[in-house]
Amino acid sequence: MPGRASRWILAVVGLGIAGVAASLVLIGDPWRFPLALFLVLVLASLYGLHVSRDVTTRLRIQQKLDESRGNLQSLVQDNRTGILVLDAQGRVQFANTAAERLLARGEQGLVGTDFPLSAAAGGIAAPGGELRITRHDGRPGTAAVAVTETRWKGALASLVMLHDITERKARDAQLLHAQK
Repeated sequence: MPGRASRWILAVVGLGIAGVAASLVLIGDPWRFPLALFLVLVLASLYGLHVSRDVTTRLRIQQKLDESRGNLQSLVQDNRTGILVLDAQGRVQFANTAAERLLARGEQGLVGTDFPLSAAAGGIAAPGGELRITRHDGRPGTAAVAVTETRWKGALASLVMLHDITERKARDAQLLHAQK
């Protein structure tokens, strides 16, 4: 690490300057005391500049990290598409607010519950299937389901996206009815 190496170099140089300053003072020549004091002040200001740069860099990095976290949080939580992460056993590890709303589980939450991904479990038959949902107005609806393999906390997981397609299905049904 360049930062660590520069700190070591600064520390060694500082010890050297402090040693020279101490020996000049101990020699007892009064004219050398101002020189020793000057060397100590130079060392202190160099160290102060280095620490100041280090703190400024760390603050800048922390601000960028906080901004990135905020952006990601906004993308996931403010999204109208339901987002779920399921572990290998089909248990919900993460659910955004849209998923909780679409699956009518706002107060109880979804994390820790089982999510049916197979026809045998009464869920969707295959990735790209559909699922019955509760719409934002409380009426029943349909969601398109997309499932992608991902990793969550170092383990294989499934990323499930739920998109409300109720209105599109109603338009398609009307169009089909009009064509008959």
